[in-house]
Amino acid sequence: MTRIVSGAIPGYGDGGEQQDGDYPIFIESPETLAYAFVEGWIVDGRDGGLVVGRRHCEGHIAMLQPTDRLGAYAFVGFMEGGEYLMSTGATAAHFERLKEINGDRGRDGTVEPPRYANNIIDTRAEPHDKLLVVCQQFIINRSSTLRHFEELEQMNAAHRYHQGQFFPDEYLEAILNAEVDYGPHNR
Repeated sequence: MTRIVSGAIPGYGDGGEQQDGDYPIFIESPETLAYAFVEGWIVDGRDGGLVVGRRHCEGHIAMLQPTDRLGAYAFVGFMEGGEYLMSTGATAAHFERLKEINGDRGRDGTVEPPRYANNIIDTRAEPHDKLLVVCQQFIINRSSTLRHFEELEQMNAAHRYHQGQFFPDEYLEAILNAEVDYGPHNR
């Protein structure tokens, strides 16, 4: 039986403080990861885009990244809603320019928020945001995203290629048919 348990990411909760019962799901096996993905608790951010979700002061968005072990993912940090997550390809192709853009921390007040995005990565959920899978991607801060949104969209559009599956069909079928114990905190 696959088991989903609570509480493994430090500082994840309301206002960055851990609170009992307000933890994200802890991924203890590849099967648990697949089940959480199928159930909608994990968002694939590898194509990049504008991230929608909690700000740092509201509890962050936790990021997972694949490890060297097949099917294993590790917690790599937090980001916040309003930041732009570049795809892996766009990060490699435009790294120096992305560093310049991210360093532009002028005032926010003179820039309109984006009215559209080619790719919106929506992590919003309750009681915590969904987990975000990333893969060596550049994160542009909120302020720089507002000022350079059009350019970020253009750079990222040419490097979106994760159109395929996250898991093979047989793996998903086994996960969908698995009996899952959510533990005492998740009932």
